[in-house]
Amino acid sequence: MKRFDAHLHLGAANDAWGIVCTSQQDEWGKLDSVAFPSIPSVGLLPDGTDQRGLLPAMEEFLAKHTGCQIGEVGLDGRFPHMELQTAFFTDVLHLAQIHHRLVSIHAVHADGLLLSLLNGSVRSIWHGFTGSVESARLAAAKRCVVSLGPRTVKSGLWKRLEELNVPFLLETDSKDGGETALLEWMYHTCAQRLGITSLQLQERIDEGRTICTNDQIDRQ
Repeated sequence: MKRFDAHLHLGAANDAWGIVCTSQQDEWGKLDSVAFPSIPSVGLLPDGTDQRGLLPAMEEFLAKHTGCQIGEVGLDGRFPHMELQTAFFTDVLHLAQIHHRLVSIHAVHADGLLLSLLNGSVRSIWHGFTGSVESARLAAAKRCVVSLGPRTVKSGLWKRLEELNVPFLLETDSKDGGETALLEWMYHTCAQRLGITSLQLQERIDEGRTICTNDQIDRQ
């Protein structure tokens, strides 16, 4: 059974099925290599600079690539000028709303700020989520599905995973083609932690995937 990977990168294997994200502008041109059923996403990670000048280029790319989504973008407290990050991220959310695109979100040391900016206007995925059960529930109420990766297994959330009564996804964040084995491990470990069968876990993942994607994405 092919597993859905909620977050991987351009270096992943060609037969992977998931959301393929970029993090800088010079990667965008390589998204044409992303084959169905995987979903290409155009993104810009925070780097401490004012990225708002790149917004027109992102919008132009989205207009020319109607099957392309947005990601990864977001907020990173390790870099300065959070006001600039916030302004850019807010503009990207507006762009996603206008063009009806899914947004894959990167958030480091900015959980509260991110939750304050989400308003349910777009479908989104909180990539590599390691926050609290309560934050995951608040995100779900704003059409944002949390995605759990290898780092989540080492977080406090993993100890409370049975309390996560909202849809979620699993991911590898792979960049090197090793995602198949890692994703199988994630699915096995998660099912074991929750005390459910592989089929029951797959049903939960499918629920999260359905919320994030729609017929337009699935048929691109």
